Amino acid sequence: MTLYAKQPIRPHTADAYPAAHAMVGYFYQAKQREQSLRDITRLQAVYETGSRLTHDLKNMLQSLFSLTSIAQSREERAQQLLQQQLPLLTQRIELILSKLQQPLLETKPRFLP
Repeated sequence: MTLYAKQPIRPHTADAYPAAHAMVGYFYQAKQREQSLRDITRLQAVYETGSRLTHDLKNMLQSLFSLTSIAQSREERAQQLLQQQLPLLTQRIELILSKLQQPLLETKPRFLP
């Protein structure tokens, strides 16, 4: 770092220069660490949201697979089960779609007051 001045630098001012230089460097490094932590926190939130959605989708697809197996049956009980479970599956699909449409609401960092 180079220090430029309009007037000659006095000896006691020149002695303070290394301390000021060190302080500026310290604040710069602190800002870099802060930005790095923000980036890591954001990526972790994206990962966690993706993991939850993947888990939800996997469970929903397993339910759908089971329901398609039941749908192939002609039994009355199978038809009743389909009528009960299809609305629930529809609700789960709507919930997952709403999470996909608004992922930022879940990933916003929460700061303590």
